Amino acid sequence: MSKDQDRKTSETTSGGKHKPPIVLVDPACPYCGVVQDPSPKQREKCRDCGQVIYTYTDQEERKRYLLTAEQAEREAREQAFWMIDNARSLQRVAKELQSNESKSPESDLLLFSGQILAQPILLSLAIEIALKAWQCRERKGEPEKTHDLLELFNGLESSTQEILEAKMRKRSPHSVWAEEPSMQNLNSDQQDMWGARMHPLRDVLRSHCDAHTHWRFLYERPSAQFETSEIDRALTVIIEAYDERWSD
Repeated sequence: MSKDQDRKTSETTSGGKHKPPIVLVDPACPYCGVVQDPSPKQREKCRDCGQVIYTYTDQEERKRYLLTAEQAEREAREQAFWMIDNARSLQRVAKELQSNESKSPESDLLLFSGQILAQPILLSLAIEIALKAWQCRERKGEPEKTHDLLELFNGLESSTQEILEAKMRKRSPHSVWAEEPSMQNLNSDQQDMWGARMHPLRDVLRSHCDAHTHWRFLYERPSAQFETSEIDRALTVIIEAYDERWSD
């Protein structure tokens, strides 16, 4: 089976069986009760009362619901809570692996290699989940169905992107002089040379945008590189900013 076929199978089957279609539980507007035909596939206004209808899909039960803004906020809050907590857990495991890298290739090659391979997979998955948690809260709904880290970042509100970038500039060794006025008019190569990178978070996400895929299929690309410290730094920024913004 090819890599593409393997991915498609993993997304469309469960336990060797095809997933049943998702069923809309109630086509009526959750505000006024008027049936929506066709039913909303994503957020849109009711054709009768004009209120914004949100959608929520229970992937396990294969059911889709039409929700009010308050109901959607509640569902998004609960879903994002578990997502950001999972991201923290994965980061914690990755740090534990790094702190326990006591084995050398000579003493235990399998354990040494496993630790090196596991960290990128854990961190790339964690940062994907953390970005999707942000999207859940902002949209009051489901995040984008992609593993591309840059695409997920671009899907955030522009104000959120700048908040995250500002926090990353304060932490990244590539952006020590980014706030200096004299650096503002330099081109990107010059800014990089002087340690004044203006978009360090976007840069690291771009260079690792498909890390989740590459490291899952590393046998097809054994020369793949992963900046563990940069991704860990980016993940910390995303999680800390989430906690500050969504303290509930």
